[in-house]
Amino acid sequence: MCGIRNIRDSTVGTATFAPAFGNWGSTGRGLHVKARLKGGPNPTVGIGAGILGLEDSVFADLTPLEAVQFRAKGKGKWFIEIVTDSVDRDPIENWGNMSIPFQLEQEWKTFTFPVGLLQPRQYSKQERDKLTWEDVRKKALAIRIDNQSYGERPNDSLELWLDDVRLLGLSDGDLKLK
Repeated sequence: MCGIRNIRDSTVGTATFAPAFGNWGSTGRGLHVKARLKGGPNPTVGIGAGILGLEDSVFADLTPLEAVQFRAKGKGKWFIEIVTDSVDRDPIENWGNMSIPFQLEQEWKTFTFPVGLLQPRQYSKQERDKLTWEDVRKKALAIRIDNQSYGERPNDSLELWLDDVRLLGLSDGDLKLK
């Protein structure tokens, strides 16, 4: 990951991100996030990294990407997602990015998700439009990890330890500005 792209915390009561990166983790430096979700029926917290930087208009062509792999542990249901420009940059409608859920446990585990398993979030415009990875792979902006699915528990506590994020199938040349 090239850095924290954004932290959505509009409904987060408390979150600890400092120090975000430390000399710990599964295989070296890692990210640790703790949050207690408060308020509203759909509280959320998420972290992410821009693929080619922090510009919202710089897209990556991830056609060669085969899978996203990372090591994680913690508490809660999370989603790994690839943020794309799939709904005309409309911030209200562009929340259904290609994603896949995963459940964290107390021990470190390696997660590997082939891109063919990524699907739009349920009830999103992307789902209604029946978009697939093939439709969005050339306009990727970021990789993000968000918490629980729509409508799940407010006042829940979450924890994420993340390390060794890999984009399998990509070369250094694939991630250069064109």
